[in-house]
Amino acid sequence: MKSLQKLFFSMGLVGLASSMSAQTKLDFAKDLSYPQPATPVLLDNYQFSTYYSDARNVRNLLGYDMFTAKTSVKDFSISPAGATYAVLFTSGKTAQVGVYDVVLSNAKALALLKDLPEPAALCYTADGRELVVVCHNGKVYYYSTSTWTVTSEVMLPTGSAAQKVIASADGKFLAVTTPGNVVIVNNETRKVRLSLDQSNAVKDVAFSEDGTLFAVLAGTSVKLYSTSDYKNFTTLNVDGNTTNAVSIHPDGKYVCVAHDGGVVSFFNIYDPSDKVQFTEPSSQMNYVRFVKDGKKNVYVSYNTDDAIQYRQLKGFLPHYTRIVQQELNDRMMEWCKRRDGETEAAFQSRVTEEAKARQKVLFAQEISTNLASTMGAVKPVSLGKYNAATQTLALNMEGAKPVNLQIPPAEAATFGKASDLVVSDVKYGVTNDDQLAVTFAKVYNKATGKEYIYNNSDEVNLEVMKTDDAAVSLDLIKQVNAEEANLKAVTNDVVEEAVSKNLISNHTHINVSTRVTTDNDASGKLVKNYNVDVAYTVDAEYSITEDFGLGKYKIEESNAAVATLKAICKAFEGEFAKYIKAGKKVIIKVTGTADAKPVLRNIPYNGCYGNFNQVPYYLDGNLSSMTVTSQTGVTTNEQLAFLRAQGVRNYLEKHLPKLKDMKTDYRTGVELMDKVGGEYRRINVKFTFVDAF
Repeated sequence: MKSLQKLFFSMGLVGLASSMSAQTKLDFAKDLSYPQPATPVLLDNYQFSTYYSDARNVRNLLGYDMFTAKTSVKDFSISPAGATYAVLFTSGKTAQVGVYDVVLSNAKALALLKDLPEPAALCYTADGRELVVVCHNGKVYYYSTSTWTVTSEVMLPTGSAAQKVIASADGKFLAVTTPGNVVIVNNETRKVRLSLDQSNAVKDVAFSEDGTLFAVLAGTSVKLYSTSDYKNFTTLNVDGNTTNAVSIHPDGKYVCVAHDGGVVSFFNIYDPSDKVQFTEPSSQMNYVRFVKDGKKNVYVSYNTDDAIQYRQLKGFLPHYTRIVQQELNDRMMEWCKRRDGETEAAFQSRVTEEAKARQKVLFAQEISTNLASTMGAVKPVSLGKYNAATQTLALNMEGAKPVNLQIPPAEAATFGKASDLVVSDVKYGVTNDDQLAVTFAKVYNKATGKEYIYNNSDEVNLEVMKTDDAAVSLDLIKQVNAEEANLKAVTNDVVEEAVSKNLISNHTHINVSTRVTTDNDASGKLVKNYNVDVAYTVDAEYSITEDFGLGKYKIEESNAAVATLKAICKAFEGEFAKYIKAGKKVIIKVTGTADAKPVLRNIPYNGCYGNFNQVPYYLDGNLSSMTVTSQTGVTTNEQLAFLRAQGVRNYLEKHLPKLKDMKTDYRTGVELMDKVGGEYRRINVKFTFVDAF
């Protein structure tokens, strides 16, 4: 990647990237319109696909009838796993909740929840494992989606007349709207956390994709809250036609609002002056949502008269704070690790609090500057006015913040034209309004031979510096480093033993890593999570004998997988046993992979890991649902990979029985490879011990 300095010299211009302070220039890369037999009223999404209801019917994006109520549809929700949907409907004066299969039209209900006291709204939890129903008696009922029995009840504050309920994508919260406030439910403790009173009627609410932001649309304003403390950190004035719906862009920098009259508006959360809109020839627009297609392209989806629209969006400015902070976080935690071949004394000398603080500033500058160098065009500089009071000369950039260079009054007149100036050693940072800005530069005046230093490091947004290492002590980082070394020693011992028994060769490699990450739990408490990742690789020419064979899924059919799991169990029976604490939460993400060799015949499945009917799992990071039973057998690579992951769970439950004393959240992942070979048929395991320290 070229540095900015090289860009300046190679183009023969003195300037800065214009897009750093640019306004959004909205562009539609693709428009999709889906005409419907009726105007959509209530809408919901499963990934890229939109479902909707009118007065009596629930339909899919192609307009096919899925459900018809005798009287009316009051609410509905699509499972985030995509297999089922729930409908709140009335037959006469009686309100009921029914659950149905997405692929069947007006079929018999999978479940009918008849005894609910006046149900008002419903939604699925983010993992698809529970259905939430809010009733007019002020109670929230959680139903298991496997047994359709009540698992929890939450009593809302007195007088809460529920209108809508949504769940955050990170699984931490429910938000229940009433005419005048929003009740936030802690999904982990199943208790009300707080109420957010509003001065105007609540129109809509939305969580960000990562669950860190919450938006409340009331009247003609959107209030933004951080979900760590639910404090209102900014309010956007969205004056215009009547507002109806709100959504937060996946990057977390923009908010979208739907208005009457077909107007869709976009607002930069950090810069109120950055706003754009477009208008549809429609009067009906009471829904808007950002969605992604299979290639992660972002669209805005909304309803119009007798249609559902999708527009692929271009032109939004990047979320610089998030981009820089994420890379800075990874770099700092890696920098804090003991390096291969580094002595303990050298490590202790290199990694100190003072050195860590210096290194973070250097990394932040480097990441921001590299990001700026990818922004594109460099624009010429013009000279602005000299401010005698501050003794600064403005160097104006087209579309960018001016650099106010400190110049003594006696030398101000020597700055005659921009072409006499050479800018070098430019460094950037992220500002509080989420823009990239010059924080340091050298400016050489060819007319006089003098060089001036611009230094404005104080403008850098301190939020960028809030990385995991800032909340984790050096002692804890060093402890985790030592534990990673011990875990590697354990895995080496297990591999050597398996090699000596000719179970595997020394071409099987078990890879381990440990890391402390920080998070806010659903009560707002800052917690330190302990992450232990274990995976293995086998050199390609040996994978045919040491990895899973074609059509194989049982753990004992892969000696490399067995060796990996033995290493895990040996570690958690030893030094790592201290993290298996009764009552604490652990998330165990088990991923099974499959190669691209198609399944040509039905592979028998004897139910050794159980039978699975529409069970939620993650396919390439997206939630989906899996069915595989002894009756269906195995017919797809997804099922093979799924069963390989279930074999890991079965093994861990047998050999680490103390995990059952924890609040264990197993998450099954499936990855499908586009190449053929045993090296693409394997498993990996990631443990996250929540609030471990």
